[in-house]
Amino acid sequence: MHYLFKIFFATLFPAAVLAQQSGLPAYFDIPEYTETVKNALVFQMQADSLQQLIDANTDSLSLESAQTKQELKKAIRDDQALLALLLKEADEWFARANKYVAEHQKTVGYKPVADTAVHAVYTHTDHLESENVVAEKPQPVSEFKILPACPYSAGHPIPINPPLPDGVVYKIQLGAYSKPVPVNAFKGLSPISGDKLPSGIVKYYAGLFLSNAEAEKALREVKNYGYKDSFLVAFYNRKNIILNRALKLEKIVNP
Repeated sequence: MHYLFKIFFATLFPAAVLAQQSGLPAYFDIPEYTETVKNALVFQMQADSLQQLIDANTDSLSLESAQTKQELKKAIRDDQALLALLLKEADEWFARANKYVAEHQKTVGYKPVADTAVHAVYTHTDHLESENVVAEKPQPVSEFKILPACPYSAGHPIPINPPLPDGVVYKIQLGAYSKPVPVNAFKGLSPISGDKLPSGIVKYYAGLFLSNAEAEKALREVKNYGYKDSFLVAFYNRKNIILNRALKLEKIVNP
């Protein structure tokens, strides 16, 4: 358990790990704080695992018989109720951790310093060595358009399993299909991408967004365009995560 905690702590709080390795004083060295974060992560990990199960069951609904589909829908509803409780518990622990951070910063006079490699390094106000500054890297940008005509063709097909940038990104899921769809299935939405699952099902997405606000705005446009059942999905370092966690991570790891 201690080993898993260290891994997830490093994933969610890279700035804290960097400061610790640099020998800088930090609130995460205090047992009360690390215990609070550990509790938050335990509930968040449970919620993430349950969300993956819900997504898998939802994707398989269209492939099941009528009786199995009803049983699966009930299981999904029960899991969603449990998921809400897990997320509520995780949120409460994260709130306690954030409150502790704010109080500690006021006490010791820390301030956040922008850094390209780690976007929120907490360091002392009178200590920032020039050698710690990292050269800027090209940053990904949000992409979304509704074009007059479909931009894809037989010679320019919809990309499947394209690479994702680091950090938190959002996409709009349009649907999941067990058979190939025509290249013009999504009309003028751009960019379109697909993720092929081991089961053979392909999930199709529109857009790529670096912030939830941009993604929510585009989602309204997509729904008005005719895709009423579309919804947002989130990824962190190329791994699918639940939106609740993405919103927390966005504030930490995105510029």
